[in-house]
Amino acid sequence: ARPGRTRIVTSCILMPPGQAPASPPPMILDIYPGARPGCTARTPRLAYPDPHSPYLWAARGYAYARIAAPRDLIRTEAGPIAGLPDMVGAARQAILAAGLADPDRLVLHGLSQGAVSALHVAAKTEGFAAVIAQNGWADLMSHYFGPPGIHADLYPDLLGTNMPRYEAGAGSDFAMGQTPFEAAERYVRNSPLLMAGEIRIPVLLVHTDMDGFPKSQFDQMYAALARQGNPVRYVWYAGEGHGISSPANIRDLWERLARFTGETVPAPPPAGSAPDQAGGP
Repeated sequence: ARPGRTRIVTSCILMPPGQAPASPPPMILDIYPGARPGCTARTPRLAYPDPHSPYLWAARGYAYARIAAPRDLIRTEAGPIAGLPDMVGAARQAILAAGLADPDRLVLHGLSQGAVSALHVAAKTEGFAAVIAQNGWADLMSHYFGPPGIHADLYPDLLGTNMPRYEAGAGSDFAMGQTPFEAAERYVRNSPLLMAGEIRIPVLLVHTDMDGFPKSQFDQMYAALARQGNPVRYVWYAGEGHGISSPANIRDLWERLARFTGETVPAPPPAGSAPDQAGGP
């Protein structure tokens, strides 16, 4: 979208152990607006059960990539993340050109701000087999006016605190620089909720009832996708915050992730392993 300008953006990919170059694996493409390029080595930590560790995906036979998405490249006049689909599409082409993933087994994934972003990309980009969205939101208009999830019950003074995220002119990944009173159509045009008819791949929605992002956002997204005839699944966990922490719920979530990806983009079992009971490797 910027003729005459060339920019190199770097992302890193975690490959499954023992992956044979001749057999590109399925891949999880993690989406998050503003994600910075870089390849800093990550060391698994066992002090806290991280339910979103990329090493859990790699152990199941999936490559994992968090795509770099600098704000200045994904922001356009159409919206704060309107350039993200093109950014992800370019990353997809580079990954496939390098032979690092199976073109028919690519899954979009997003958590928090990444969830609304992944749903947006799924509506505007082809070449992906499924999308997983966790603990995010889907409608910019109702999110602007709505309560800040569980925080609204604990601290009534926080009502309206979603508004600065959108009213900001800069410094926010979803900065509109305008209120819905000034640019209602812009809020509508950028909301994945109203793009539900454009999402034609299987969707897994995951949320919790004590998040700062209200679960009602995904209640609506599920209804919109189901109304459009999309193959959507929705699971939410009671008593959990922004993400899950209960060991039992972490296990349950990964059994559901394995079942969902196993049905949409199955991965061969890693060397020396056997399939688990959830239907995935």
